[in-house]
Amino acid sequence: MKSIEEKINDVLANWNPINVPAELAHDEYKSYVFTVLNNSYSKDLLFDCICSITTSIIGLDFDIRSETHIDDLKKVCDEIYKITSNMR
Repeated sequence: MKSIEEKINDVLANWNPINVPAELAHDEYKSYVFTVLNNSYSKDLLFDCICSITTSIIGLDFDIRSETHIDDLKKVCDEIYKITSNMR
């Protein structure tokens, strides 16, 4: 059975916003798992965390007016929130 950290890493690796090769994705996003986990107590906090990782750490452009960008991040957040809400 996978740990919560492994499940979160799976979501991040499947999202793969910088399109690293699939075989590297789990290692690429592993460093964000605990930050994401620590910010997963509310959907808003989690969304802000994922947005910050996306823009400030990874360095991708994020347009808060773009429905596509927002929907993409919300989907990731919803998947992670579902995982973490099971631990509460």
